[in-house]
Formats: sequence, C-alpha cells, structure tokens
Amino acid sequence: MEAIAEKHAGFISRLTKLLDLFVAMRYISPSDVIRPPHSSETVATSIFEKIGLDSEVIDLIRSIPAMRSEIVEGWQWFGVELTPRSKAVTYFADSGDTDFVEDLRWGERYHDEDTKLLPPHMLRITSGDTYSGHYGTDLIYDTQDRMSITCKQIDLTFTEYRNDN
Repeated sequence: MEAIAEKHAGFISRLTKLLDLFVAMRYISPSDVIRPPHSSETVATSIFEKIGLDSEVIDLIRSIPAMRSEIVEGWQWFGVELTPRSKAVTYFADSGDTDFVEDLRWGERYHDEDTKLLPPHMLRITSGDTYSGHYGTDLIYDTQDRMSITCKQIDLTFTEYRNDN
C-alpha cells in the first residue's frame, strides 16, 4: 500500500489539502474527515473486488482521506459539494449498506441495462448533481495516467488535468 501512496502522492496531497481547507473554512468539521490509512474493515475490499475495481484503486481508497458517509450522503440533502453541483462520494459504508458501491462504477448517471461502467482503474471522486435539475460535473481520477478527468453531465465533454508531482 505504501507504493500506491507514493505513486499517487500528488493526488493524495491535493485531496488532503482540499479537505483541510474545508475544515479551516468551517464548511465541514474536523471530525467529518476520516484520515488514512483505512483498514480492510472500514473499506469494503471484498465488495470492491466483486464489482471489478483494480487492486491499485482499492489500495488508493485505503490511502486517501475521506468524509464520513453520513456527512457525504446526508448533509443538506444533496451532500457535501467539492465543486459547485458536484457532490463528494464515499467509499465507506458506516451503516453496513454496501449497495451504494455499484453506483460508483456507473459511467453514466442514468442506469439501465445499457449503462456503461467506468474502467476498473478509475476512481470516482464526485458525482454531478443531476437530481435538482442542474447538471453537475463528475470528477474521476485515472490511476493509470494519474490524471483527474472531469465529465460534465449536460454534454459529456471531458477535460483532463495532470496530477504529476
């Protein structure tokens, strides 16, 4: 897991700084942030393997800071936005409910039998807010290229950002 943390140090550092900024701004409280490393009991490793996430992605999930799931899922109904109309996602099932995990792999917001999944080496960071009628942006981290990808739900355009150290 240390090799994964080292490989993705730039991404982990930026995500940590963002959450620390939210705490400093009092957007979230310090107790809302779960700091790594996360145990295999906290991170549903077997479920992530079952839905096909790469082992590198699973180890990365165990190495990044995250917000408690009740904060992400319940705060102001739409959850905590990391960018406007882009809600943070959680990989932690505090209540033992793990059905949410499959939704994190959706490559498209509206699920049907033709929905394409994200490749197993991609980690969803946010989910665009499509429920309020405002189309948001999905932030996705590609572990192979070490790039953050944004996908706007309204026109499915993509923008890539390098995360090199």
